[in-house]
Amino acid sequence: MTTLTASNGDQITMQATGKNCTVGQTVIAVDIYVVTGGTGRFSRARGAGTNSASIDRTTGTAIVTYTGTLSSPGSLQ
Repeated sequence: MTTLTASNGDQITMQATGKNCTVGQTVIAVDIYVVTGGTGRFSRARGAGTNSASIDRTTGTAIVTYTGTLSSPGSLQ
């Protein structure tokens, strides 16, 4: 499970499956995710998409890009 947290503390939770491979000191990962809910303005959120990540094992730095759709009925309250 992955949790994304906005600056005000609202969260989106998602479940993902995918694959990764290591090239030198870099891990490349590609996942398919499904949004399973959230808190605050993301309460009752739903959606799906893909993400890709490049993780530098030397520095621990990761760059992750999410693409997909998000329906957030909690933002209308």
